[in-house]
Amino acid sequence: MQVTVCGLRGGVGTTSIVAMLADALSLMGESVLLIDLNPSDLLRLHFNIPYADINGWAFGEAEGSGWQQHTYQVKDNLYVLPYGRHGLATLTADIAMTVNGAALWSNQHLLAATGYAWVIFDVPSNTPHYASLCESSDLNVLVAQADMASHILLGQYPLAEKTKVLVNQLNVQQRLSDAVLLDWNIRYGTHLVPLSVRQDLHIQDAFAHKMPATTYFPNASAACDVISLATWCLVQRGVL
Repeated sequence: MQVTVCGLRGGVGTTSIVAMLADALSLMGESVLLIDLNPSDLLRLHFNIPYADINGWAFGEAEGSGWQQHTYQVKDNLYVLPYGRHGLATLTADIAMTVNGAALWSNQHLLAATGYAWVIFDVPSNTPHYASLCESSDLNVLVAQADMASHILLGQYPLAEKTKVLVNQLNVQQRLSDAVLLDWNIRYGTHLVPLSVRQDLHIQDAFAHKMPATTYFPNASAACDVISLATWCLVQRGVL
């Protein structure tokens, strides 16, 4: 199953969600390939892959070695493919500019041949050239916070039928969040994932230890929420 996860805007915790979701699915025995499409290349840090390391799919494609050689196995059934920011920086500008991630990852035959039960993309926010990838995915998850900025932006967002809105960093003590969620249930009910991920400082602590919270703090509220999210994803795939 191919899943794209992107943020409604920056700073909503998309990369942490992606890392925890992939980790949770792998803990359930699912094979997962996790691909970072963000030039910031931060997803690797959730799995203790050195930031200064040059490897990644963008570097591999630019230098002609292919993305397969740049994939890290971080658990028995969890594989991470970083972006390769520092590798790209070692190449000349004209070679680096030849990288076309949208064309590469929109190739369905390429992904079908990977053999993973799940291929999950961490997609940058506000990048129209990945729109076709999101549209062709089996599930497109849009991460948002229940705040006024997201409320305004979501009203302008063209929600496709398969796009599901996941509320992240929910502060259960904030009345505004309750009001926003109530409005979203009325406006976008069929698009809302039927669970939210609570605000939890354990996520940042886990990131500091270069692990997803689902592994480092499995009993944390956000980790439990994402395990529920992984179960929901399995239902969407028809496994449960």
